[in-house]
Amino acid sequence: MRFRVFFYACSRILFGSYLLVHGAYNVFDYPSFLVQLDMFFSNASFFSFEALEALAPLVPFVEFIIGSFLLLGFFTKPVLLTAMVLFSGTVLFLLDVKEESLVTTHITLFIVSLILFIKDDYNPKPIGQSKDWLMRA
Repeated sequence: MRFRVFFYACSRILFGSYLLVHGAYNVFDYPSFLVQLDMFFSNASFFSFEALEALAPLVPFVEFIIGSFLLLGFFTKPVLLTAMVLFSGTVLFLLDVKEESLVTTHITLFIVSLILFIKDDYNPKPIGQSKDWLMRA
């Protein structure tokens, strides 16, 4: 049991570190991220909504926040659920713009999020998910 808890913590920290670094890279190289995003939206057929195009530039910042929360162990269950929604939407969008090489990466990230979400019982005391954590002085 201790090994499973340790393995879960290491997996969560590694996954959070990956998201943190990838999000930070896209934030620091934001102009090239926006160029790539414009290229994707020019090829989009089904997901060519203006609202989606307006919100898509926020993805690196959300990825950075999700990675930070996972790395620190804050709100792991809601953060993993948010990550799964983000990755599933990204997979559908990438299928629409015919970027198969990125689809496999994001499906893998979705599966890792799903496994960490399901195996959350190995996370003994996640910060922010107990009712009394706000009451501490």
